[in-house]
Amino acid sequence: MRPFRILLVEDNQDLVELVVKYLTLCDWQSMAAANEEECWRCLEQEKPDLILMDMLFPGAEAFALVRAIKNDPRFGQIPVMAITGLNTAKDKKRCMVAGCEGVLTKPFHLDELRRRVQCYVNKNNKDNVKKSVNTLKTHFAAVAVLVFLFSGCQALPGKTAGQNIDDRAISTSIQATTTADSASNSTRVDVLPTTAWFS
Repeated sequence: MRPFRILLVEDNQDLVELVVKYLTLCDWQSMAAANEEECWRCLEQEKPDLILMDMLFPGAEAFALVRAIKNDPRFGQIPVMAITGLNTAKDKKRCMVAGCEGVLTKPFHLDELRRRVQCYVNKNNKDNVKKSVNTLKTHFAAVAVLVFLFSGCQALPGKTAGQNIDDRAISTSIQATTTADSASNSTRVDVLPTTAWFS
């Protein structure tokens, strides 16, 4: 059985690198498109099982792009999850009206992204008794590798590793916290706004 395929439509290369590496470490096949043209090319060539769509990227009107994908008989069945800094109820409703099945608001935790993606994987494989990767052990391994990869990033007080990601008006950072409170918290990699460091 082929791996679950995820297309990330996002123009911020730092965020693309992080998310693609993380999804790959979770044993999902991931690919990225930086613009509308690349998105259509990936859809035609790779036939993804899920689209993660940045709703604010230059050179395209993402809401129109989602509607076009949903109206295309070749790709209309592919679920689209919006990943966006638009966080009002009205904005989320616009995403859903355009055709998105879900909305993940920036800033977000990578663990939350994994859980959301896993829901789509489970739906895709509902007739398969053996679920695809959804174990805490896999999450630990993926986060451990990410912490190692980003260990050269700017260190911040109380943070194990961090890196600034400039995503237009949305400034995010990646940090790995290691607390002994719970197994989940001990491996959480958060994507948080830079301003949170100074609050």
